[in-house]
Amino acid sequence: MTPRHHTQAGIRVRAVSRSFGGFQALRDVDLDVRSGELIALLGPSGSGKTTLLRIIAGLESHDTGSVEIAGRETTGADAGAHGIGFVFQHYALFKHMTVADNIGFALRMRKAKKTLIATRVAELMALFRLDGLAARYPDELSGGQRQRVALARALASEPELLLLDEPFGALDARVRQELRRWLRRLHDDLGVTTVFVTHDQEEALEVADRIVVMNAGRIEQVGTPEEVFGNPANEFVMTFLGNVNVFHGRVEEDRICVGGLALTDPQLATRVGGPGSVAKAYVRPYDIEVEPQRSSESAVAATVAFINPVGSNVKVELVTADGESVLVELDRERHRGLGLVRDQRVYLRPRAATVFPNEGLDYSI
Repeated sequence: MTPRHHTQAGIRVRAVSRSFGGFQALRDVDLDVRSGELIALLGPSGSGKTTLLRIIAGLESHDTGSVEIAGRETTGADAGAHGIGFVFQHYALFKHMTVADNIGFALRMRKAKKTLIATRVAELMALFRLDGLAARYPDELSGGQRQRVALARALASEPELLLLDEPFGALDARVRQELRRWLRRLHDDLGVTTVFVTHDQEEALEVADRIVVMNAGRIEQVGTPEEVFGNPANEFVMTFLGNVNVFHGRVEEDRICVGGLALTDPQLATRVGGPGSVAKAYVRPYDIEVEPQRSSESAVAATVAFINPVGSNVKVELVTADGESVLVELDRERHRGLGLVRDQRVYLRPRAATVFPNEGLDYSI
């Protein structure tokens, strides 16, 4: 299908708040989405991501603040008035309509010519790999097929903005993986500004141009997948995006001593607090080296408690002499070289850590 040349929509959200009774769903939210971007709203349940999406769509009102789409204020306007396609988690297809009728619904409501509707539906069915399914009803389709019909229906009227609320949440893992790769390719082909809600970190990291990490009604960080994962703004972002080990300790001159580990850096004391200040060191499982012999003072003795081969990696749980549990991820070649077995004594040494002091600042070493 040839991409249509229509106005793309940028989004500008300023100081938006929303309460439901005594629950504060959004707190003074600011967000800019560039025209043609694919943005993920990522966060745990209750973080406000779906409320923000529905406010952008015009499906929910906000108590304070403003929302602009393509430079137009949308407060009080409905979704159809500013060219938005919306896809829900549970498809929301019309069960009494065929696939073709579902896809062409919005065009019929706009009194489009039958020839135009037929052409557009055929194009979308080919694009979404739905050939041969035109006469079927939603109950006769698989979950992945129903979700593709829902996306095709949302794009039929050539919206300026596509909003997706947990679009793959009801699907099994294999279908989710296939469809999110497909969504990324579709976006690259069509270029329509897209915002999608997800609680799946892997989904957001794989698909989005930028990720908006939300928690308790606030935006914690906005950045590319590389930025939010590799340079988290705070402890919440660090712990929410992937597995992480947390070591508690104190700064002593040029090092932080945590759980028997000595993480050294000449400027550490001045950058994250003076000697004696309390800090936390966060270490990703793949950033921990496991050694059969102690190679430096930054290594600490531990015992192998559990080994779990998963995919291309092997997950190993180690327990230090202090009783701290440490999760390590090794590639299979490294695991074979170490020959690890349960109850074996080894030494662990962090290759990298992110330190968060009490003041809420962060510093990577």
